[in-house]
Amino acid sequence: MTQPQPRIAARHPLLYVERCAIRRDDSGIVAHHEDGDELLPVGRVIALLIGPGVTVSREAISHITASGCAVAFTQRHGHRLLAVANPGDRSSANLLQQARLWASPRSRMAVARRMFRLRFGDDVPPNANMRRLRGLEGGRVKAAYREHARRTGVTWKGRVYGPEAEPDTVNLVLSTLNAALYAVTHAVVLGLGLSPAIGFIHTGNHLSFVHDVADLYKTDITIPAAFDLAAEEPESPRRLARERAGELFDGLPGRMVKDVLEILELHGVGAIPTGLWDPAEGVVPAGTNYGQDDPRDEPER
Repeated sequence: MTQPQPRIAARHPLLYVERCAIRRDDSGIVAHHEDGDELLPVGRVIALLIGPGVTVSREAISHITASGCAVAFTQRHGHRLLAVANPGDRSSANLLQQARLWASPRSRMAVARRMFRLRFGDDVPPNANMRRLRGLEGGRVKAAYREHARRTGVTWKGRVYGPEAEPDTVNLVLSTLNAALYAVTHAVVLGLGLSPAIGFIHTGNHLSFVHDVADLYKTDITIPAAFDLAAEEPESPRRLARERAGELFDGLPGRMVKDVLEILELHGVGAIPTGLWDPAEGVVPAGTNYGQDDPRDEPER
């Protein structure tokens, strides 16, 4: 009999490994390092991030996902997600709730307001429309840039984007930290069984919801950190940002899980049996032969 998976809300968020061989043995999933073996608690995390230098057996991947843990292959320190294996028997309840909230303009707007309120507190008017919310966001972000430029003494000339741009040190650091933030957010979103593409504020991109969630933490985390690191006048801004990102985001995945569950009014669940949709009866059990049912007994629709 399949053991029930722990509720997502009760799991730890992410586990990152690199430069090891991951195998399944009698004790569970083990990472073989040069310094010894380490038992990976995959049944207690929502996603395992696999960095460079890792070999993993097919049997191990199968066991990890069967335990309800997503597997994400990433660049070093989880800075960018390359591929993901999701648990096949995980409940779709979270994804369906996300889609329901997105499909109604009224509930979509309510989610957007909850996100802005999480960022800016009680300053968000209860009936503010999206234009007003965008204006509030723009003003707060500009104020954050000015505040941290003044605090650190780093010159701020504005945000610079695009391949043709010539960013200064603080822009290089900020872009690198934000890329790492997106990767962490992406892993959490997938680990919760949600769609990265179904955004409530952002739209039109396969990572729209990732951008929605990541924006919750920029003014608190990546913007002040970018100015702090730029003030050190590093020779390699991107390298310094990558080295500090792990420490900077310590504890963030757990906070992120809590926030997303609250924003989308979710209750984390494990695996549930697959059902069959019926417009009259709701969901009926799958894996059952309904051949004895006489279609002639059904009313016309």
